[in-house]
Amino acid sequence: MAPNFSNSNNWDLAYQEGFISDSIGSLNVGIPDFSSPLLNSPYCLIQNEVINPKLSWRLLGNAKSTAQSNFFNAYLDRITLEINSSQIIRIKDLSSYRLSFDINIWIPNLSIKVWEYVGTV
Repeated sequence: MAPNFSNSNNWDLAYQEGFISDSIGSLNVGIPDFSSPLLNSPYCLIQNEVINPKLSWRLLGNAKSTAQSNFFNAYLDRITLEINSSQIIRIKDLSSYRLSFDINIWIPNLSIKVWEYVGTV
């Protein structure tokens, strides 16, 4: 059976955060890297919003799936995120993982949500 992404009951909010970049004087130092909590579904939906982005800005940054062990972190998939977008991504071959985000330094603010697919796959 194919996943039913259009049914809102099939999605649980796994992570939500808002950020404002730091600055030193007039120098923007950006939003620090951050990670989602542990996710268990092969599908997740990443929604982001940047308030008043410049027209020349297209890309927000990257999300990487991270498999963790006691000894190391392995970054497996890298997804490029567009500003003010919603993207469904599929993480292959992992039963649990985190999403690690690195945001482009010029992004002054960010609201992000990660939804985990809980419907039938």
